[in-house]
Amino acid sequence: MKHLTILILLAGICFGTVSTTTVKTSPTVGNGSTVAFVFSFSYTATSEIVVTSRVTATGLDTVQTETTHYSVSAASDTGGTVTFVTAPASTVTITISRTTPQTQSNDIDAGSSVSLTSLEVSHDKAMRLIQELQEENDRTPKFPITDTAATTGDYPSTVTRAGKSAVYDSEGNPAVTGDAPPGLSEFSFINDSTNYADLDTAIADIGSTKTTLYVTGNTTVTANLSVPSTLTLRFHRQGALVIGAGITATINSPIEAGRHQIFTGAGTAAFGAGTVDAIKPEWFGFLPEINTDAQAILNLDAFKKIVVAASAAKIPIEFGTGTYYPEYGTGRIITLLDDLAMIGQGKHVTTIKWREVGGAGSTNGLMRDDGNGIDNLLFKDIAFDNTDVTPGASWVIGTVIWVGVTGSGDAVESDNITIDNCKFISRSRSMLITKTDNVLITETDCVVASAVTGIPGIVVMNGSTNVRIIGNRVEDQTADAAVACINVQASNMLISDNVVGSSIDSTAILVEGEDNILITSNIIDLSNATNVNCNGIIIDGCDVVKIVGNLIIGHASPTGPDGIGIGIGSRRNNTELTIENNQIINFWTSIRIGNSTAVTFGDHYVSHNVLVDAGENAFLLDVDGSVTYTNAESSFLNNEVRGTNNRAHFNMPTDAGDLVIDGNVGFQIRLNTLSSDHSTIIGTNTGGAPTYRETV
Repeated sequence: MKHLTILILLAGICFGTVSTTTVKTSPTVGNGSTVAFVFSFSYTATSEIVVTSRVTATGLDTVQTETTHYSVSAASDTGGTVTFVTAPASTVTITISRTTPQTQSNDIDAGSSVSLTSLEVSHDKAMRLIQELQEENDRTPKFPITDTAATTGDYPSTVTRAGKSAVYDSEGNPAVTGDAPPGLSEFSFINDSTNYADLDTAIADIGSTKTTLYVTGNTTVTANLSVPSTLTLRFHRQGALVIGAGITATINSPIEAGRHQIFTGAGTAAFGAGTVDAIKPEWFGFLPEINTDAQAILNLDAFKKIVVAASAAKIPIEFGTGTYYPEYGTGRIITLLDDLAMIGQGKHVTTIKWREVGGAGSTNGLMRDDGNGIDNLLFKDIAFDNTDVTPGASWVIGTVIWVGVTGSGDAVESDNITIDNCKFISRSRSMLITKTDNVLITETDCVVASAVTGIPGIVVMNGSTNVRIIGNRVEDQTADAAVACINVQASNMLISDNVVGSSIDSTAILVEGEDNILITSNIIDLSNATNVNCNGIIIDGCDVVKIVGNLIIGHASPTGPDGIGIGIGSRRNNTELTIENNQIINFWTSIRIGNSTAVTFGDHYVSHNVLVDAGENAFLLDVDGSVTYTNAESSFLNNEVRGTNNRAHFNMPTDAGDLVIDGNVGFQIRLNTLSSDHSTIIGTNTGGAPTYRETV
């Protein structure tokens, strides 16, 4: 026993020990000149040394090959040197590690002698394997030792977890749920477009394998093709499809791309339905924040392609932040198509502003349909600016949105048009929508830019139906007395909660020739107008109309002869009319019924209105023509007249036959509260002796 002990001690002295726990070096950056890299851990064969090169920019690791790329000094207990054939560049890092073979070559039989050398070697090898396993274990996620004994690190079986996302359950144990992130577990490999002559070749080579094609440079499309749904196209900023003239590339796959151009060439890029959530204008070269003639021309051409692609696939166009400048010139317009949606990031951050190139144009409408009607059109969260467009002799030149045509040339009816949370900074008319069913214009601003003469406004005309104009702002109109801020010829209509301001010699809301209309809760403020003859609400030739709960403020110093708060029937008959709970301030005439043309009225109910400081008349029935009330009751009840400016509370016609009350059918002026210092009724020709019972 003593002899054996001595031999073991001698072995400890004569043979090497594993004196360090290090099994790899830290990554070392190359410099293009150094070839020798030193390491300090033991190894028994050069084949145990693993040299890994990593490209710093991409993180790509490559295991180097002994002899081909490097050599290693002889085995040693204290470390060695790796010498490269070619010095690693400064763009890579070098890591040296050890991988000990997991084998045991000693064969010890019962009763045989044991070599101290082989015993030492076996112990050292075992220790090196333990160190390498520990190093690998240190890079592995682990549960803390303080977790309960019931915690398990086992995941469900492959059948259960296939195509699922890894999660932890309520006990903190591994589990799976739902679907994996899109395509994460399904991609078998990734390809680079530069590996192929063109996109046609790439599609043919990849086939139906579900994968991603990185488009890292210009990739040509030389024949009509369809990108399959299994091939995701991921575009780097320098990558684009160059589509030849007369060629169509139909994208039926997902696209991953930022706001940069990915389609070039004279050909056509088309999309399968539902392939992308939205089309970015930049993909086609419609670029923001470049305000030059050259870019404006490119932008308009790109805009046209985008509209065609988006309409065909029913995919919305999503504008980013900033200002986009398309060209405007004669014949250079955007043709609107069915199933088209243009969406921005907000009317204060996304703007489309037309740039006039080559002088004034003469086209009616910057964006308009082709005369064959249009269905399902949406504009949302965008500002439109046409202040650089010369309007020409007619205010329709340069109208931003034009649907349908006017007069006898009306085209096929359109349906379902929405303008939501937009802004029109206008020099000519903001919008003109004709012969359209189901129109919604909401939360939209129509204004004029400073120092620009313009005509903003909302125009829906020519037999449109089911129209809602809600919560808009139309302000600062500065020209053209012939137009109104909101001008509508539509039936089944709601005009509500709008703010209309400062017009010059024009009308805030004008409704003509249609039925079933509610105008309510609007604020009309014309107090800052430079002209005293502004009108609030004018209704002409309409049946079944309610004007309820509006605040209408006129010029601070009305002088006449015009300037009307609410005017009814200037040229055409009007029946079934309710004017109720409105407050009308500072107009030459607060409420005027009739004008110079013979008209027939019936069923008028004017009640609970507050009329303040009329310059001439609180109520005016007719001027020079004749008004016939027939076949229904009409009354002026429970109104309140305030102020000292007005000459008459009720100004009735004085000429024979001007006011005819057919058969005394119940025309009443009664229970009104009037200021005491002015005439209640002027005029003696009251036809069929109406009932007057005033409370003064």
